[in-house]
Amino acid sequence: MAQREVIVLDQSTNRPRLFSDAIKVGKFIYTSGQGPVDPQTGKTIEGDILAQTRQTLENCKSILKKAGSNLEKVIKVSIFLKDISDYPEVNKVYHEYFFNKPPARSCFAVSSLAREDWRIEIEIVSIS
Repeated sequence: MAQREVIVLDQSTNRPRLFSDAIKVGKFIYTSGQGPVDPQTGKTIEGDILAQTRQTLENCKSILKKAGSNLEKVIKVSIFLKDISDYPEVNKVYHEYFFNKPPARSCFAVSSLAREDWRIEIEIVSIS
């Protein structure tokens, strides 16, 4: 039976952990929903949907790296948008990260996200 490994980017924070950044089971990696948070400050970055999408994907990249993977090994992406009219702009940035053999993907319009100032949240399933 495959072991469940907890992936946490920064163990030094004193805040209570309600969830792991990712869980690795065998070769599969499941990230928690990631948003446009500056990893140094823990605050939502300033900027438009392009900047928020880029930061969110960079956060996903960091988690995958810590788990022994990368964007080329991603098999499924789920995107949650506060405003579906952001979809074309999100796709512009998304294409910078997933331009060759893109993974399966779903995109959902939602009424709210984990933080009020987030416009996007992304979950990824990858292999190591």
